Amino acid sequence: MERFDQAPEQRVLTVLFVDFVGSTALAQSRDLDSYDDTISGFHELAETLINTYHGMVLQRYGDGVLACFGLTEDGEDAAVAAIACGLSMIETAPRRLDGHRVRVGIDSGQVMCRVGQQGALLPMITGLHVNRAARLQECAGPGQLTLSGETRDFISRLVTLDGATSDFEVLKGIDRPVEVVRVTRFAFRPGTRTGDLLIAREPELDRIAASLARPGGVSVIEGPPGIGKSALVAEAMRRADPRPVLYLAARQNLRRTGLMPFATGLRPVLGLPHNASSERLGQALRTFDIKAGEEDLALLAQVFIDGAPPVPHLTLEQQRLRRGALLADLLGHAVSARGGIIVFDDLHWADSESLGVLEQIARSETHPINILATTRPASQLADLIERMGAEKSTLGPLAPPAALRLLDETTDLSEARKDEILRAAEGNPLFLVALADRARQLSGDGGATPLPQSVEATFQAIISGFGAEREIILTAAVLGREFPMEHLQLLHPERWTLEDELRVLTLNGLLNELEEGFSFSHVLLRDAAYNMLPRARRREIHARLATRLQAEEPGYCAAYPEVLADHLIAARAHDAIPGAAIAAGIKMLRNVNFDAAISYFEEACEDVEDQARRSNTWHPAYISALTLLASARMQRLGFAHPDVLKEYEKLELAIGLARGTDRERCIALYGLFAHRMLSGRVRDCGAIIKDMRALDDGASDEITVLRLVNETAYHFYAGEFEAAEKAGRALKEIYDVERHGLLFLEIGADPLASVRSVDVQLAARSGRVDHALKLIEETVAHLKSIGAISQLPWIHIFGGSALHAAGALDEAERQIAIGHKLAEEQAANFWSFLGQLWQLLLPLDAGETGAIVDEFEALLVAGEQMGVQLNYPIFWTILAKARAIDGHCDAARKWMIRARELLDRHGEGQHAEMIAARNREIDAILRADARYMGAIPNA
Repeated sequence: MERFDQAPEQRVLTVLFVDFVGSTALAQSRDLDSYDDTISGFHELAETLINTYHGMVLQRYGDGVLACFGLTEDGEDAAVAAIACGLSMIETAPRRLDGHRVRVGIDSGQVMCRVGQQGALLPMITGLHVNRAARLQECAGPGQLTLSGETRDFISRLVTLDGATSDFEVLKGIDRPVEVVRVTRFAFRPGTRTGDLLIAREPELDRIAASLARPGGVSVIEGPPGIGKSALVAEAMRRADPRPVLYLAARQNLRRTGLMPFATGLRPVLGLPHNASSERLGQALRTFDIKAGEEDLALLAQVFIDGAPPVPHLTLEQQRLRRGALLADLLGHAVSARGGIIVFDDLHWADSESLGVLEQIARSETHPINILATTRPASQLADLIERMGAEKSTLGPLAPPAALRLLDETTDLSEARKDEILRAAEGNPLFLVALADRARQLSGDGGATPLPQSVEATFQAIISGFGAEREIILTAAVLGREFPMEHLQLLHPERWTLEDELRVLTLNGLLNELEEGFSFSHVLLRDAAYNMLPRARRREIHARLATRLQAEEPGYCAAYPEVLADHLIAARAHDAIPGAAIAAGIKMLRNVNFDAAISYFEEACEDVEDQARRSNTWHPAYISALTLLASARMQRLGFAHPDVLKEYEKLELAIGLARGTDRERCIALYGLFAHRMLSGRVRDCGAIIKDMRALDDGASDEITVLRLVNETAYHFYAGEFEAAEKAGRALKEIYDVERHGLLFLEIGADPLASVRSVDVQLAARSGRVDHALKLIEETVAHLKSIGAISQLPWIHIFGGSALHAAGALDEAERQIAIGHKLAEEQAANFWSFLGQLWQLLLPLDAGETGAIVDEFEALLVAGEQMGVQLNYPIFWTILAKARAIDGHCDAARKWMIRARELLDRHGEGQHAEMIAARNREIDAILRADARYMGAIPNA
């Protein structure tokens, strides 16, 4: 028998009685063993959930279980835990007990407890408490929970009982009527969690209020972690009530995923699941008076629907810009029209596309929306904050009196403990509250145990104080600050109580429940938990999660390859990293998120290089990763950026080191060929053609297509027109839209369009101008049909150059103007540059002089510095002609020599006849100029 060694103590406890519904009928319809198994399963379920929610089982009955909550926790928190436990029993029982249901009654009141020999409090439950809880459950129907009005009032400071109904009933054995409350769910009241407490921030609140009072006013709260940004936002929104608020948040673990804050924030508003159809999206938009056309609907589907395809008739850059404009318009209808506010949390983790959309919203005059954002100090956001016209509030530590007030409101501690906390926390509210929580955990040791001296150490001590939930906290940290429960379940498939354990952690303030899962209450808490894991174990969990995601959630992995890549990178799963990082990078590239794409391609390359240093073995994906990295850098930084040149140099070296598949090598050679050709190094491209021929054994028509398109270009630029026509004809015989129509996504150009552009040149040069124009028209239609419209500027500009060579100057001018305009619209800087050169060349070649000559020369010099040399022999020759007409004979001679040197060095011969003709014109001009005394260079 338990001995009681100390005087009794009175505590507020919450008593729970759970009853198995229909036990009598079950006993009559089943044999004894079957009945006993079912009732034993009920007892096991009830006891497991009671223990999970930190309650104590007091007694088993034949078809019922009696328990109490509050022996080791605060009475209010324990009462909420009892309700959560009861609701879980009602939800779980039918699933685990073959459809059988339970009913639950809950009551709270003063109970006398004694301290047992082992130091534990033991309740002395009287008949009254048992009777009230038992009678309350009798008032509940099958699958229902009832509680007393006393319990409801006891927890009313903390939670609201959504959808609860109540009435007074006379219960058997109780003198007075008891208020019976039927509960289906509850929610925490705003501002009642410890982390929501706000002290001494009135000046900041006043500035925020003033900003929110102005149409389109923007406020940014800046401060280090734990300084109270979220609490300030919560209070500001409480004061702004009843204005509707849209909460957006950037995720640390998905910071490279474009528009994720808007996708996760707006899906609940639109009522959209991840796998919604376009029709469902259209219906949701119409509720906000937005009638989206087919193209706009497809663009918004890329934001809200997993796996939505790209829009074929827009370049990736155009898609990005249109998506941003559409989102800004959607927010205007959903938020501005209702006088709402956008709260954007953790701005420092937002992707560049999300920041762009936020800037559009902030600067919109059509739909002025108030924005309140939080960020850590981040220099890269300074320009954005200024462009948005935001008023910034920088939060610093609390002054000692304010810190003491916050401490007094959160806990009842000795003065010595308070002084210890104040000295350690140094005015950081999060650290102060965390230390107070830890001090409460240690309240039984009389202050003998010293408190931790850092936020991380404090959180880690708190986490260590949990029992079974500690493992859940640590593994959840591997998933990131926010995580879906389903992914955590993949790591704990045997824990059927996982959702309940997460709710317990929510009740204890470590987690918050979200629309799509859970989040750690603060990112520093997540980081502290993550750092508790030994490095080897951390990698093992990342690897296990990646394996389970691939097996159980292939659709998710396809939609979010960056999540899989991040876990494999953290796991250092070297065999899998290159492929996963490449897949993530390709997604980012298609979303025009070049920086993120480059970072993933770099991860792939660096991992392969690191392993090669150790084993002298090159991963077969290395060439693909380098090819994509070079392409992404070129699109992001421009053709002649030093980093781009460095990547292509590395790619040339890698082809001799890493094997890769024949297809991967061929695509890499295609990229090298394009880079050399744009540099004007036509003769050097011949070696690449030989390498591609060696790879083309006829087994892959893709490799043959890649070889033939480069052979066509090589022979044309070398001036070997018959060979170019022959190679182009061979490609057209095997090209198939179904098999080859998407190659442009990997190589940047459609092979058929490239060959047809040469056909345009050959037709124009042979005098068939109408046929050349028809070919341009057909090629444009083909590119639009497959979505390769980033090639359109080149088709028009290159076609215009052909018409210029044929003497069809009006058509040449028109085609080049179309191409240059398209390049400007697509922000295709390289093609815009070439279009500008050709627009200047036409009037110069026709004899125009003046300022246009200097402009043309400056552009040529700038292009040469970028490494562009293709077409430069004819460019320098036209410049020489213009200088000769202007009477600048020495300059004319200089540029004629430059053109001849390029021809001799690089072998570019497609303009040889035109250059010879222009040189004869220049020769005549110079010989007629009496001032010219120098030797005329040979044409």
